[in-house]
Amino acid sequence: MVLAQALDRSRYDVFFASDPRFLGLFGDVPFPVRPIRSMSSKRFLQKTRRIPPLFDLPTLRAYVKEDLEVIQEIRPDLIVGDFRMSLPISAATARCPYMAIVNAYWNPLSQWPVPIPDGPVVLQWIAKPIVKWVIAWHAWPINRLRREYGLPALPYDFRHVCTSADHVLYPDVPKMVPIAELPGNHHYVGPILWSPEMNPPEWWSQLPPDRPVVYVALGSSGREELLAVVFKALADLQVSVIVATAGRPVPPNIPANVYSADYLPGREAAARASLVICNGGSPTSHQALAVGTPVLGLASNIDQHMNMDAVCRTRGGAMLRAEESTVKEIRNCVTKMLAQPEYSEAAQAIAKIFAKYDAPSRFREILDGILPPLPVVTQERINRL
Repeated sequence: MVLAQALDRSRYDVFFASDPRFLGLFGDVPFPVRPIRSMSSKRFLQKTRRIPPLFDLPTLRAYVKEDLEVIQEIRPDLIVGDFRMSLPISAATARCPYMAIVNAYWNPLSQWPVPIPDGPVVLQWIAKPIVKWVIAWHAWPINRLRREYGLPALPYDFRHVCTSADHVLYPDVPKMVPIAELPGNHHYVGPILWSPEMNPPEWWSQLPPDRPVVYVALGSSGREELLAVVFKALADLQVSVIVATAGRPVPPNIPANVYSADYLPGREAAARASLVICNGGSPTSHQALAVGTPVLGLASNIDQHMNMDAVCRTRGGAMLRAEESTVKEIRNCVTKMLAQPEYSEAAQAIAKIFAKYDAPSRFREILDGILPPLPVVTQERINRL
């Protein structure tokens, strides 16, 4: 949405396809929106806790069918997709150029280690020596469906599926996730930052001025019980805790130092905080680092682990596995991060790197090279025809 809104509507006809449940966050948008189905947050979380593949064959078939319907309706010159795993199939089938937005650690050329995420104990035990088979299993239903559509199979590695596109954009910086030999059609654009345009809640101006602020944003797909654990961990600390619940129910018996709302202006909240606690995903962690605030990621799925691995390597944050995020572990980690200035200093150094990138501007530049402007049809040219 951030990139779509950055385009010049006098040059581009923009059509946006999304699951309706996400559209309420953006308010009125200046272009047509086409509703499509996607996996619910609850089901996605359940999938990440089970043995792969993450996207089963019936789900992918339904996605591709709907993708092709949308492509037939709109007839685009370019499709831009964000981790919709059906698009490498549907775009190729429709013979339409496809641009994928994916974090750089999903490129096999990054040689980024694939972690073992939160999941069944038996999978934790057996998966380390067979990681390559696990990520191959993720790719199996996608290759099965590619064969059904007459497309060649991709390497049996889910990372190749993620980057199977005519053009690839990385919402990262090479300092955090380097790729030694970047293909010519792959581009770093820097973090794609978004924050809801909204007024802060009434309590925003009532926070104690003598306490550091901890901003908690665990998102809509994390474990529901984790927020209560975080509250207990921070209850006795001399901090003010501001929380964006993403519409989830607030746990009972909220500590006196907790201030909550369904949503908060994320950038302002991160800038006000001394520490951000999130689910480890790149959107919130990048938002925090962009304003120089360190991050504690409570990671569960593979993407969150890989992102927080990149953050931790810069010393701009720390990570706890979601299943190990006990009251004691969280309290100890928060106390350590607030007491040691190295975390804040590292986050501020990353903020300076992020400031050199403007993702919307870079997106426009890349698009101009892919889709040159159509010639202006003047009356003089018409008369010459």
